[in-house]
Amino acid sequence: MRRGDLLDAAARLFVERGYEATTVEDIARAAGVAKGTFYLYFRTKDQLLTALRQAFVDDLVQRVSQLQRPRGRGGWRSYIDGLVGTAIDAHVAARELHDVVTHGPHERPHARHGAGEADPIRIMLREITMSGVAAGAFRLKDPGTAADLVYDMLHAAADHVCHAPARAGEITAAAREMTWRALSGRP
Repeated sequence: MRRGDLLDAAARLFVERGYEATTVEDIARAAGVAKGTFYLYFRTKDQLLTALRQAFVDDLVQRVSQLQRPRGRGGWRSYIDGLVGTAIDAHVAARELHDVVTHGPHERPHARHGAGEADPIRIMLREITMSGVAAGAFRLKDPGTAADLVYDMLHAAADHVCHAPARAGEITAAAREMTWRALSGRP
């Protein structure tokens, strides 16, 4: 599991030292492998960073996929509450690493919130909004744009929780209410 060891070591070092201050040699040493082993799995440190970002995204998609999506018109308020709580909790659980992979000095314009159209989280949110519209639970003229805006709001809410953990319940409740109102058109 050397690839996993390299990812774990890099995550620890990026959080402790920062991305720029961490070298490939540091990562290999912390993983207990030779520097050349790093290059068997990753061409560059940036490619490893992309793999860490993907692991974060995969974890969130997996968590949300475990929620039971309603099949009919009912149950959507509860589902949205679960979705919002899950998204915020996943972000907070991986806060330090999330900050490194999305807010660091190495950031490229498309990196902060994924690659737009191909971002699995955005795709998942678009599918959810389309399902809600099809079920008659959501009133949206443009479900895709609504999903993108929900994505941005959830990211902002999670950032607020990370910076003000004592207000986590209040912020999460507000995010749940805002998401529900935005999607359903109802209070």
